Amino acid sequence: MVIRSNHILNHVSRSLRVGKNSVCESSKMVFLGVTVNNKLSWTDHGKNVTSDIRKVNGLLSRLAANVPRNHLRPVVHGLIISKVRYCIAAFATVRSRDTDPVNNIMRDLQLELNRAMRLVCGTKLSDRISILELIEKSKVPSINHIAAETILREIWRSRSENLPLADYLTPIDSVRTRTTRSEGQGLVKADKKNSFTNSLANLWNALPLDAKTATIPYHAYRIIKNHVKSTIPTL
Repeated sequence: MVIRSNHILNHVSRSLRVGKNSVCESSKMVFLGVTVNNKLSWTDHGKNVTSDIRKVNGLLSRLAANVPRNHLRPVVHGLIISKVRYCIAAFATVRSRDTDPVNNIMRDLQLELNRAMRLVCGTKLSDRISILELIEKSKVPSINHIAAETILREIWRSRSENLPLADYLTPIDSVRTRTTRSEGQGLVKADKKNSFTNSLANLWNALPLDAKTATIPYHAYRIIKNHVKSTIPTL
């Protein structure tokens, strides 16, 4: 696979001769369960995760005919939520406000998760039950909440254990030259030209100080979960 600029539309595929075999260039590859393409976009990975969830929904549909509905919830968490969580911190676009645009990958994942929740609740699309009500009845979190909670947990862990991600989120207090009202709030600064780290910084800065200063993972994660449920849009 050769990484190419999005501006190169009519590129010529390359091939490499190894002995008597010809190895042709691929537009994408799967590495540790993550699909990476030659444009460095998450489109292919999103399609693969959505397809995997669709297959699980087919299994749930068959199980629903013979298994009590309340027994389907662990299957959803084990086969769907776990699949969604894997690498979601890298490709997710979290909506922190109702006015934020909806990302196509996140929308497609939510649509498939909606189908799973209907199977758990024993309802159909024609029943016109709102997604918020489905989430409440099925006890299955939305894609946006899963992404926000996972990202905040990863940031907390990175800062607590001094992992590489923390290098991109500089504490504002360490670079200030004068005292301000926000001093001691655990705020971080990110490069505004980098949309990825900038979105991480915005999520982290909105987190309660109790979570930022927590020393025990369980305590921090509990506060993060409550914060996401109360402040981050469900969809």
